[in-house]
Amino acid sequence: MKYWVLFVAIFFFTSSVRGNECVHQKYKEYADLQTQWQYDYSNVIVAKHPELEEITHRYRDTQLALIEQGYVAFSIYLDDAPEKIQVDKPLNQWLTLSPSIKKQLSLKYPEYKTIYDKVEIYNSLDSHGDEDTAREIFRSEIAPSQDFLTLLSRFNSRIKSLNSTSCPAI
Repeated sequence: MKYWVLFVAIFFFTSSVRGNECVHQKYKEYADLQTQWQYDYSNVIVAKHPELEEITHRYRDTQLALIEQGYVAFSIYLDDAPEKIQVDKPLNQWLTLSPSIKKQLSLKYPEYKTIYDKVEIYNSLDSHGDEDTAREIFRSEIAPSQDFLTLLSRFNSRIKSLNSTSCPAI
């Protein structure tokens, strides 16, 4: 009987470790896809409108910081509170990070505080004079372009594929 209990305990521990590794790899791939999307998307804009490079890169860099912030929070939760990761949902819904949760994480985890402060700096930047122009060009010219639609389709397809992969329970 003791051996059976030991076998079950080892099985569940091993399964949990494999589940954590799989979930970690899946979320890392998700963050990598989001990061690549930000670069691809901004490159399309800058190629067509080099005069919008500064505002486009500012937006991209803000988004990259937010992606990193989510990844750091995910890593913390995976180690300390895996029950807060909602793996039964699509990847973009795995975490719930309200402003108060972000603040709490920044007070408790130095690695999170670093990226939290970086995001706060981006969010506190003064308005850029080309924001309205950039939004209008995006709506009227970039979003309907074949280059953008192809990138978006490829990104959505990769996310859909990633969402369809499953991991052992964590």
